[in-house]
Amino acid sequence: MEENFDSTVRFKCYVHYPVINEDGTENQNIIRGSGIDLLPNIPLSSIAADVLSDMFQKGEIEGKIILKADNAKVFIQIRDNWKPHSLLDFTTDGDLDISLLDAFGEMLQLPHSQMSIHVHLCHERDWSDDKVRNTIKKLLEHYSQTHLERMQCPFSQGMLSQISRDQYPCRLSNDKIKHFGAWYERSNLADEDDPDSLTPKKPEISTQRGKKIVFNPSHEIPMLRSWYENDPKPNMSDLERFTEILNNSEFRKTREAVSLRHVNTWFKNERARWRRESLMEDLARPSMAVATVTTS
Repeated sequence: MEENFDSTVRFKCYVHYPVINEDGTENQNIIRGSGIDLLPNIPLSSIAADVLSDMFQKGEIEGKIILKADNAKVFIQIRDNWKPHSLLDFTTDGDLDISLLDAFGEMLQLPHSQMSIHVHLCHERDWSDDKVRNTIKKLLEHYSQTHLERMQCPFSQGMLSQISRDQYPCRLSNDKIKHFGAWYERSNLADEDDPDSLTPKKPEISTQRGKKIVFNPSHEIPMLRSWYENDPKPNMSDLERFTEILNNSEFRKTREAVSLRHVNTWFKNERARWRRESLMEDLARPSMAVATVTTS
């Protein structure tokens, strides 16, 4: 194609994602972004990643919504009152490596453009009897049966106990599987990309809020980062040892002592920081952009 221009093209952008209801049904939520400027020479395959990354950086969409997505499907709406169409409708033989300019040509140069990008995120929910049982066993490694009941788990403590010991004799009914899956999805108890969302039971670490401690960037942060590089998730014994080392340092002897809770919180915050940076790298990869379904 001979058309060529260097200016960016402004698109409205929307992200559609499913929300699971208590009865297992699914509703679609829509988040409208503030818009995105794209270069005409970018490949169609990178559009979803560019939109998600831009909206995430602007704080318009939460990272956990993106991380739970199994795939992203992209649709283009030429005018506000027109029906959105899959990216594939604008290609030849489904080639998503062509540029935005090759696909849309002069439409990109129209004044007062109303073109919109719709990114649909899909969650794969393949709950089964085995998956429910394995999930319950995993939860009970970190939470008590009483705690899960307080969180309105649809299964009784007795049933949870039987399942955890492989003593529940019956196969779970479809209704039980559906309701447990809906409760689990809504509770955000566990996210494979967020290992800290399951908080182990550690009564030794006080949950009371105390005075905030600021670690010294010259004396203490280098030690903490060295320990983190060796083991991002230290056990209780290591946390106690780190706390003792910090409190015995010359810098800390004349200042308020740090507690095990302070050290544990630093490690949790550092893990969260690394996850955020990893997310940004993933969102920048074109592989997140997949358009495979054509609207009818």
